[in-house]
Amino acid sequence: MFTSVFAFSQDKSNLKNLVYSSNQFVQENPAEKIYLHTNQSDYNLNDTLWFKAYILNANYLTPSIKSGILYVEIANDSNFVMKRWMLPVANGISFGQFFLDGNEYPTGRYILRAYTNWMRNFGEATLFQKTFNINNQDWLVAYNSKLEDSTGNKYSVDLNIKKFGSDGIILNDLELSLRDDKRRLQKNKLRTDVTGNVNFTANIPDKVNKQKLVLSIKSLKKGDENKISNFPLLLNSNLDIDLQFMPESGELVNGIKSKIAFKAINSLGLSTSVAGELYEEGNSKKILDFSSSHNGIGYFYLQPSSGKKYYVLLKPSNGAPSKEIFSLPEIKDEGCVLQVDNSLDSDSLLVRISKSKNSPDYCFLAKARDIICYASMPSIAGKQLDFKISKSLFPTGITALLLVNQQKQIVIQRLVYIDHQDNLKIEVSNDKNIYYQRDSVGLTIKVSDKHGKPVSGSFSLAVTDDFFAGNDSLNYQAITTYMNLSSHLKGEIENINYYSDVTNNKIKWQNLDNLLLSQGWVNYAMDKTFAVKRKLNFEAEKEFEIKGKVSNAFNKPIANSDIVLLSKKPFEILETTSDSLGRFVYKNIFPRDSAIFFIQAKNKHNKSFNVGIEVEEFNPPVFTKEFPAEIPWNVYINKNEFLNGKDQLALNNNRNLLLKGNMLKEVSVTAKKMVKDSKNLNGPGEADLVLDEKVIQKEGKATLGDLIRKKIPEITLRYNKTGHGSYSINSQKLHLIIDGVDVEFFKPEGVDLSTYFNDYFNYYDAEDIKGIELMKSPGYVVKYVIEYRNPLDYPIEHAFLEVTTRGGVGPFLKKAVGTYLFKPMAFSLPKQFYSPKYQLSTKVSIADLRSTIFWEPNFITDKDGIAKLSFFTSDHVGNYSIHIEGDDLQGYLGSGKSHILVKKD
Repeated sequence: MFTSVFAFSQDKSNLKNLVYSSNQFVQENPAEKIYLHTNQSDYNLNDTLWFKAYILNANYLTPSIKSGILYVEIANDSNFVMKRWMLPVANGISFGQFFLDGNEYPTGRYILRAYTNWMRNFGEATLFQKTFNINNQDWLVAYNSKLEDSTGNKYSVDLNIKKFGSDGIILNDLELSLRDDKRRLQKNKLRTDVTGNVNFTANIPDKVNKQKLVLSIKSLKKGDENKISNFPLLLNSNLDIDLQFMPESGELVNGIKSKIAFKAINSLGLSTSVAGELYEEGNSKKILDFSSSHNGIGYFYLQPSSGKKYYVLLKPSNGAPSKEIFSLPEIKDEGCVLQVDNSLDSDSLLVRISKSKNSPDYCFLAKARDIICYASMPSIAGKQLDFKISKSLFPTGITALLLVNQQKQIVIQRLVYIDHQDNLKIEVSNDKNIYYQRDSVGLTIKVSDKHGKPVSGSFSLAVTDDFFAGNDSLNYQAITTYMNLSSHLKGEIENINYYSDVTNNKIKWQNLDNLLLSQGWVNYAMDKTFAVKRKLNFEAEKEFEIKGKVSNAFNKPIANSDIVLLSKKPFEILETTSDSLGRFVYKNIFPRDSAIFFIQAKNKHNKSFNVGIEVEEFNPPVFTKEFPAEIPWNVYINKNEFLNGKDQLALNNNRNLLLKGNMLKEVSVTAKKMVKDSKNLNGPGEADLVLDEKVIQKEGKATLGDLIRKKIPEITLRYNKTGHGSYSINSQKLHLIIDGVDVEFFKPEGVDLSTYFNDYFNYYDAEDIKGIELMKSPGYVVKYVIEYRNPLDYPIEHAFLEVTTRGGVGPFLKKAVGTYLFKPMAFSLPKQFYSPKYQLSTKVSIADLRSTIFWEPNFITDKDGIAKLSFFTSDHVGNYSIHIEGDDLQGYLGSGKSHILVKKD
């Protein structure tokens, strides 16, 4: 796809070897990149998050052959991982779905992460991360904030809360909780007025990061206790504007004219437009005027002089109360400056290297996708050298231009963007111009390359209703923008989609270069060594394996140990033998949900005594990703715009739409007791008796046995004719399940069942337990009989006690010698997206109101570059957005978008 050009002379063989060694290591150990195409940008309570994962070779953007396992996780705004999944990867592709249960995922801000074990070698910046909101679809919230004092610590916040299809949450008691990323700052109980308004004072202590404030609004109305809305509280203050200066070459050098980028951000970490004047300290004469061009970013030129200091006087704008002064970086006496002109109209980069008299020579490198594509030893006879580099040497995306000194230290880095306009072209054709409710939609997707030739490839498509799912087009990040741009830069990029079509607009092209000058800026300060090789601590996982080691009492490996692996469902008995180092491995295993493996090892005398087993458990990484301040679609910062009635009118007309004008009546539902993280086969809370955490906590140090005897008085201990005892519920034999594990599966032969159960009853106490669920009626028991007993058994003869512990690791009393209970993370398997099919005679019984209208994670275009898809619209009228992502499996990516209009019959 792209080649390397070297301009080394023979006497520079050391640097030549450095470049070749670096490229060889990178190509032998290629990094991976992941992009997740999700069905929506934000979600409502109890929505399903559908996704397709593209796992690519970072060097050539072809499907990665390194990894066969993908990890995906969701973390909340405190960076606590709510859940983690393991998915199989085939040909660089994986897809799946996660149900966002409102009991497990309350409203608020979350982050979706995806990574492979191999990616952990290359740092946190390489993994895929995407923030999203889970919204309370019943509420619309608007707020204004006003600074009440000069200290910046006291704010008056006016809130207005509306419900879809109504004028406001009237005379409703609320609990308002304000917190940052570390602790709760305040809690208020207030009541809305007759228009849904409520006011409170936010007192922000010193040293609290205002970018991390989150407001939680909870209804205290009876029956509405589960209605909670969490969102970032962006306080309206322009007192704190930070203006950062970033010289193109990292430093300002005496006498050398430099391009200086700047970026202005407010106290919330968001960009803000600024204008200012540049002065020399001690001289009242203005040097120049400047202003930002896009997202608070811009640049100006300065030829600084040693010994002088420069400062910027920021003009009062955007409500700033007074002028602010910012100092430019210190001027260096000696150094080098790298300047690059990346004109949109030119096929070459114009590079200028300027250096002071005593500055040494440098090696010039140009690196794209971690591969050095160009290298030279420029000879600068005077103070300046100009030369050109053809853009054809580099692939589309970010190229880093580097100056490296003789000590292999990176002195200067300058990022540029190359665009050959070679992304795949995706065209969407509709079979009609306008559609109606429950109408059939036919789409023809045509994919071609830059020359117009048809392309066969793998693609994913999402169709969403703009009203329910939103259509934040500026913040939508396509696979092309992510892989070629944002994945190379630090931090979040505001309005990322703005940069998706830069080759069509010279102003956008310049603003993209400004973005690279600022957000891609690095000041190495002569201390960053050019790394030829990296230390690789994590293996690429080709497939799921169970690996471990056996050793004796002296921790010496046991060779040729017989090791048996047992699994009940699916029933498997696998045998292997340890190698000379005591290691063993099981392959070709596909762990299903709640998979449990019992591993037993024996010594040469066929005994498990004095044999220890170690199994490699997955040790998840801990990431430090910070959340940007983003507002959910159902929260308005400008209260006045919210109250003008426009949006509310649309809600009243559309939200509760039913054909023929019928409306669903509100139904009052009594909440069930739920046990978080329960493995209940019927679903959490689906039991004859549920003892939740609140009930159990009141019992203090009571044992599990004490709890069940107290709360389940019908439990009895029965003995058979041989004297062996077992527990029963009335006449039903009781079985004990702990964290989804049937404890009877591991009961040693000859041990009395009641005695065996008592070991567990006495081992756990109330502080160890999250919940207890009893299943005794046939409707609840049948799944347990099929799972844990003989499927032909009569359900009425059995009862099951499901215990959920805080550790969640199953029935561990202590690890037995020679045995190991292994509970791996189960593979998450994809499900089919349900897409209704309507006939003209279909009788309407309930409204079809879907945020995601259609989701197809993996469709293939044919030899003509064509694919045809069809689906039905819902009952909701308005605009539907279509997003398509994919690749041709040869290193070229494509993204397409379209929309359809749905009208009322």
